[in-house]
Amino acid sequence: MPFNTKAERLAEAARQINGFKDFALGGVRDKVTVILNMIGRTEGVFSTYSLHDISHVDAMLNMLEWLIPSQTQEQLTPVEWLML
Repeated sequence: MPFNTKAERLAEAARQINGFKDFALGGVRDKVTVILNMIGRTEGVFSTYSLHDISHVDAMLNMLEWLIPSQTQEQLTPVEWLML
């Protein structure tokens, strides 16, 4: 699965580490997309929230590129990108 953000691409490298080899970031993204589509859609499930679908997550991930200084980005490990 191609990832749209630098954060996701760098986080995917964490799969090369034993403890994370079975962690499928693409699968997590798919499941989160489904869950986020429920928010604000029906009465009772965060019905007062504004739309927070996967595009909101993508926007936040893209913000990391200007929020985290490039010198710091270069020092982050794949696991740190995954945690972000």
